[in-house]
Amino acid sequence: MGRLGGGTTLALDRHGDYAWESSMGDELSILTDHDSAWGPVPGVFTFGGGGGASDFPQPWYQRGRVTGSTGQRRTPDVALEGDGALPVLIGLTDAGTFHLAGFGGTSAAAPAFAAIQADAQQASGHRLGFANPLLYALDRGRLFHDITDQPANAGAGPLTVVRDEGPDTDTSTGEQRYLLYTLGHDFGLHARPGYDDATGLGSPTRGYLGWFQRTGGTLK
Repeated sequence: MGRLGGGTTLALDRHGDYAWESSMGDELSILTDHDSAWGPVPGVFTFGGGGGASDFPQPWYQRGRVTGSTGQRRTPDVALEGDGALPVLIGLTDAGTFHLAGFGGTSAAAPAFAAIQADAQQASGHRLGFANPLLYALDRGRLFHDITDQPANAGAGPLTVVRDEGPDTDTSTGEQRYLLYTLGHDFGLHARPGYDDATGLGSPTRGYLGWFQRTGGTLK
């Protein structure tokens, strides 16, 4: 299994289909002055992914495919949606009671990619085993979204989203609470064209599982 320390922020279009992804890095602002302005601007860094050079030597499957390498193992290998500002809704049972809770980070992205790999294995008809060499050998242009901090199809200007937190139960007024997140600003990591330390190879495209079904998971 690939090392999935990188995360993304996933945007959907009005039909619920894939629109774009940016690196997982959020700056937070809140409404101030009686809901008349956002502050602070720029926001305070609150959530991001992980990646970079490790203490281990570079494996053979990364050579020639990871730019800017210094002879060390680079992480992550792949990335998937895991933004804490837009958490994934997960169902869990605790002490016999079922709960719905929002999860972000590796707690959301890693299980999701494991599920995709399980589907890929089923589509190929055999066990995939250690998947890293295969991931780096695949056609990145067709099978992975090349994620950047500022996706071209997201338009110009800052990427922002307003999250409605619902009524404030800590006050007597019960006013609605709103948070403003500026996206694509991971702390010290940047998603650029090609492999990068924020999102690795990128996230699987719609054609990812189809490739395993067509080829049996074997490169020609």
